[in-house]
Amino acid sequence: MMPLPPETKCVVSKVDPRSIRRWEDSVKTFREKYSTAKTQVFIDISPVAVCDKNYGYYAAQAAGLHDNPFERLPIGYFNQGDMHFSLAGSEYISRKAGEQILAAMRQSDKVDGGLHAK
Repeated sequence: MMPLPPETKCVVSKVDPRSIRRWEDSVKTFREKYSTAKTQVFIDISPVAVCDKNYGYYAAQAAGLHDNPFERLPIGYFNQGDMHFSLAGSEYISRKAGEQILAAMRQSDKVDGGLHAK
C-alpha cells in the first residue's frame, strides 16, 4: 500500500495489454521450478478498476496464466493517480489470497487424507 488517498476517478492503466502474453514462458518456468507434490504455486493477476475499458482485452490476453479470478474492483480500492491498492483494496486482496490458500489446503486434505494441521 502506498501512502496516497483512495482514487476517486478512473485512471488509465499503464500496462499495454499486448505485453501480457510475453510472461507465458516465465509463468510456466516458475510453476515447473517451484511446484512439488506438496507445494502448490499460485500465480495471481491483479484486479483492475471497474472503469478500466481494457478489462476484456486483459482477460483474453491473461487467460490461462493466473490462478485467481480476474476481478474488477471499485475505484476506491486503488491509490489516487496509481493502480496500487489503497487500504480498502489491500484488505480485500489479502483476504482473497487467504481464502485461496485455505481452499487449496482443504482440497489437499481431501486428497491426502487430512495430513494438514487443523
